[in-house]
Amino acid sequence: MAERERQRRWRAAKRQRQGEKGAEGGSVTAPCHAPTSDEKYVELQDKMRESVDRAVELSRAALYRLVPRILGDFARSVAAARPEGGP
Repeated sequence: MAERERQRRWRAAKRQRQGEKGAEGGSVTAPCHAPTSDEKYVELQDKMRESVDRAVELSRAALYRLVPRILGDFARSVAAARPEGGP
């Protein structure tokens, strides 16, 4: 319990220090990397779109394989549950 309280106090003090830095116009946190270039950003977006499209296609193909199997299992279970000579 004492450790939690120590951490809370430390975090509160840190927030206060960062707030003071921000009020002075200084940077709260220094960036550790340069921002991405527009070209790299567009390239990343294209790669993400391709990855999502590929995943969707794979999912669709799996669904096309799975649906007939599910329907077949369902039809067999309904037929097995139907009494002899019934509708």
